[in-house]
Amino acid sequence: LSPWLSGRPVTNPTTQQTLAGMRALAQLHRAWGHRDPTFGSIPVADLPTDLPTVADIPSFEMGRGTVAVLRERLEFARQCTKMASNFDWTRLAGENSHLPWAVDIVSFVSDSSTRMSHLVTSLSEWVERIVPQQPVLRDIWSDHLFFADEGVSGLIDFHAVGVGTVAGDIGRLLASWNLPAEHSGWQEAVAEYESIRPLEELERKLVVVLDDAARVLTPWVWLNWVLLERRNFPMRKMNSRVTWSLQRFFAR
Repeated sequence: LSPWLSGRPVTNPTTQQTLAGMRALAQLHRAWGHRDPTFGSIPVADLPTDLPTVADIPSFEMGRGTVAVLRERLEFARQCTKMASNFDWTRLAGENSHLPWAVDIVSFVSDSSTRMSHLVTSLSEWVERIVPQQPVLRDIWSDHLFFADEGVSGLIDFHAVGVGTVAGDIGRLLASWNLPAEHSGWQEAVAEYESIRPLEELERKLVVVLDDAARVLTPWVWLNWVLLERRNFPMRKMNSRVTWSLQRFFAR
């Protein structure tokens, strides 16, 4: 169980909330990456002080290595290629016409199939690259970061913490927020992160690679869950997330 935390998550953060969230993530990464036993030696303006410390985390091997999330994305991209050809998406769109995003299903499947081959090539080129590794959250997204006014008041759900790349956490959090379509807001957010935890050039490029992958693959996650596996979600929230994921895909 997580302790009660003040504040609330947001999906449409203000500019100041976006920057505060990125600072908090950078501070957490810096503390864990330096194996600092406490947050006390780090100026924590935006990060809650009652988060797990490195002492609470199993002994991870720090260093460099390949990135598991890249292999996961590559495997899922290949699965998506099969899903695109194995199901009648026109029929599925018609059967689910009550969903506000159903009208975009066929065009998404067609367009994403065109982009998928490029994505598979890109991920294949990155999957064996050696990048910095450290403890990361691996499941950070908008619902897990709480705000009180413009500042971060809480961070929840550490069940997925493990070794990985900070680029994965950065890309996952940014992709979960409804940021402006133009790339400037995204670049400003990454620059704010780097003001606390500088990225290596390889990490910086990997953020872009993972964001590109998320734009193509996230709608597929939802199509699989909702239309094929028939999972149940709160309708309003599910429609909002699927619609946003499709908007992100079609925006680029």
